Amino acid sequence: MLSPQNKYALIIFGKKIFSILLFVFIISSCSDKDPVIPEPDFEVLVSYEENLTRTKEEIAAIIDFVGLDAIEAFIKYDITVYVITYKTTFLNQEIIASGLVAFPETNESIPMLSFQHGTITLHSDAPTEDKNTYGLLSSVASAGYIFCIPDLIGFGSSKDKIHPYYHAESTATPVVDILHGAEEL
Repeated sequence: MLSPQNKYALIIFGKKIFSILLFVFIISSCSDKDPVIPEPDFEVLVSYEENLTRTKEEIAAIIDFVGLDAIEAFIKYDITVYVITYKTTFLNQEIIASGLVAFPETNESIPMLSFQHGTITLHSDAPTEDKNTYGLLSSVASAGYIFCIPDLIGFGSSKDKIHPYYHAESTATPVVDILHGAEEL
C-alpha cells in the first residue's frame, strides 16, 4: 500500500508526464509540412439562371399576407433564387436534373437546407415551374440558409424520364447532387 507521500508523488509524476506528452503533441501537430488536402472536384453544376430576387421587406410583406407573421422575426436577408441544372445519375447513367437554389445576400458562412416536395404528377407543379409556391418557399433562405429544392427525376429538365416513385436511390441521388451543385454556384 502506498503512503500518502508516495500517492502525492505519483500524482505529481503523472501530471508532469501528461504535461510533457501534451506539449510534444502540440509541437508535433504544428508543422509547415502538413499535407494540403485538395478541395473536392465535383463538377456537378451545368448551368444557372437568376430566377428572382426579393428584399427582406418584400418577404416580410408576403409572410404577413399569407398569415405567417409569427416567422417574420427570422427574416434577416434579401434573397436571390436561381434555377440550376446539374449532373446526377439515374439507372447508372449520367443525366441532367434541375432545381431551385436560394441564397441569402450575405458574406457570412451559412448552412444549407434541402427541401423535397411531396408527390406531384404534373410537370407544372415542379419547383422550377411553380414559381408561386416554390418562390414563397424559397424565402426560407432569408433566415440565413442556402435553400435547395430539387425537381427530382421525371420533372424539370429530366421530364423525359419517368419519375421513379418511391425508389430510394433515384430520389436521394439528385437531392445530394443539388447540394454539390449549389456549392459550385
